[in-house]
Amino acid sequence: NECWKSPRRFHFALETWEDTVTAAWDATFREMGQFAPVNLGSGGYAGYDGMYILERARAESQAHTGMLLTYYSNFNATWFHPETYCAQVQHILAERVLTCSEAVNLLHPEYGQEYLDATGDLGGIEDAGNGSIRLKCWKDRWWVAPACRNNDVDVERCVAVVTSGAGWGLHFMIQQAFWHNMPLAFATAISEQYISINREFQSVLYWWTPDETFVLQKGMPLVFPPHSVSEYKAGIYASAPRRRSLFKWSAAGMDIVADRAY
Repeated sequence: NECWKSPRRFHFALETWEDTVTAAWDATFREMGQFAPVNLGSGGYAGYDGMYILERARAESQAHTGMLLTYYSNFNATWFHPETYCAQVQHILAERVLTCSEAVNLLHPEYGQEYLDATGDLGGIEDAGNGSIRLKCWKDRWWVAPACRNNDVDVERCVAVVTSGAGWGLHFMIQQAFWHNMPLAFATAISEQYISINREFQSVLYWWTPDETFVLQKGMPLVFPPHSVSEYKAGIYASAPRRRSLFKWSAAGMDIVADRAY
């Protein structure tokens, strides 16, 4: 491919997540030959993504109840009402989030079958019309957990969890909500709205670290049961995701033309 031989504008990558380096990369790198980038190893720290909670919701819950919303068990709808202190679906204008048809069900149609296989929850999926199934979304924008999907009033009061991309993190977060009876609803923000929505409402969101976007809002990860390797291999995502290595990469030849930077 001649594009590999074009002048390069980017020479180093400092945060490549472990699970993005797939077998497909190896085949591409072999094809690139001498132009293939070089893995320089770990950056010395790990990355973590999943559900986080920002300071305002944490502080309000603690001030009124003494309860910390950093723990998954404190979201159990049988005993608690976390929606009182968090952003709710009814607070977020529909035009600020994508439809499921534009996001998760378009780019990740496999999530519906994966969710059903793990949970058996028929209320969380629907027929896609082509012999397959997909995630079932309320008004085609919010995937709603069983703990708050009884009727439209319930859904509007669900804790709103906003992610970005094509539904980053949804495949495991929706299962966490199912397994732990959490009254959550998930939507994917229009790209330019992801930061503004979450800074405005300072509630529960999908986020990752290291990243500085919500540092001033003092984002903290929700604490779930420790990561279960065997469950994740079986497609059951009740526990916390694992922390992953972050790698540094260099464009080919940088050790020669810029040895000090290399």
